[in-house]
Amino acid sequence: MKKILLFFAMCFILVNSFAFVSSSVLLSDQGTDARDKLTGQLLKLGNLTIAIYDESSEGNLIFNQTYPNAIVNGSWNLMLSPALEFGNIYWKDYAINGEDLNFDGNDRIAFQSSLGKINNASFINFSLLNSCSEGSSIRTIYENGSVICEIDDSGSVNSSLDLTNYALKNQSETFNENITITQTGFFGWLGSLVSRITKLFVQDIDASGNIDVGNNVDVTGNITASYFIGDGSLLKNLSLITELGTANLHTSSILNITGVDDNACTGTDKIKNVTFNNGNLQIVCDMDNIGSSGIIPVYLNADVTSSSNSVYTSIFTIPLTPSKMNLVQVYLAQKTSTNGVAPQNRARISAIGPIGYCTFKTETSATAQNIDNIAVSLAPVDTGVTAFIFLIPVLNIVECSILADAGNASLIIDFQSETNTGNVTTSTGSYYTQVAN
Repeated sequence: MKKILLFFAMCFILVNSFAFVSSSVLLSDQGTDARDKLTGQLLKLGNLTIAIYDESSEGNLIFNQTYPNAIVNGSWNLMLSPALEFGNIYWKDYAINGEDLNFDGNDRIAFQSSLGKINNASFINFSLLNSCSEGSSIRTIYENGSVICEIDDSGSVNSSLDLTNYALKNQSETFNENITITQTGFFGWLGSLVSRITKLFVQDIDASGNIDVGNNVDVTGNITASYFIGDGSLLKNLSLITELGTANLHTSSILNITGVDDNACTGTDKIKNVTFNNGNLQIVCDMDNIGSSGIIPVYLNADVTSSSNSVYTSIFTIPLTPSKMNLVQVYLAQKTSTNGVAPQNRARISAIGPIGYCTFKTETSATAQNIDNIAVSLAPVDTGVTAFIFLIPVLNIVECSILADAGNASLIIDFQSETNTGNVTTSTGSYYTQVAN
């Protein structure tokens, strides 16, 4: 049955070829080792122009097309669609990035088309149609008249092909039904496919933009990010915090932690809460006594300088524990650029509610210091004028006892220059500690 079908198909090509001299075919064109003449390196990217003529020089142009960026790392693999006739001789002409190529001194390279419509009946030896036995068909006809036969399929017109191992390549497919897989690989990791993907199993997610999640995110490994933004109110069961430093956590509220290992504190002290202040992480321990070593200092990470005697510059913003007595000690390493020009420090609250006093101990000489006791407020008075003489940092201390209300107020430590004739600096390494009970 298949031999009869082949006979009619060939006849159709013959008849059709008389009506149409040529027809477009698909012709594979490949090349490798294209190199830059100047560097000798493989051409990373290049445009390829292919022209086909019916003569070795001049002649009629059969096909001409430029393929942008077709050459990648010295190689190309293209499918051409020229209008060719079966058995005819043609000549290809190549140009890379507009520069014509030669082949051993010849501008074009010849090839014989094994594709296209047959425009010459002499190409067909009809006596060969019966060269194959029953149950097989002609696969290849050689120039010397010999043939290669292949065994037919089941022979039934209605038989279906076995596509068990059929794979789609270089083409798009639209599926209207479900895709069911039994192995791993890309589709195996997609999980359940029901109209839309409802559950996604992946090993790694690299995201440069936002990930919007309307429900929970369950993670068994680590989550690494430049910033974690939010008030942290829903975080729980955090693992042991083993290292303190800049956390880049954009929140100023208090994060109440449950289930945290208390090794972050010393002795019998327990973690009470964790605060975030301008990107700095501070653990506050619930201490057995005020002198416990479980107080974690929060350090100033860079020098802060002021040359104004009318505008204060902030050094620390310290969140107060609501409805508790907060004991805060601030240790400021400060210096002046001009002998006699002193730093003036102040402690103010960010909102009305907390009450208390701060004691300021400002060094004035190697054997003397100036002491000021000032009530905290939104705009407290300045410390007294001193004859500050230190051109290298000395330690000035601020000690505060503040009873906080139920709000979320902060204690802000500021400083300025005593006059506008010199700079005063609070140096890196200055720090504060805080306990609340």
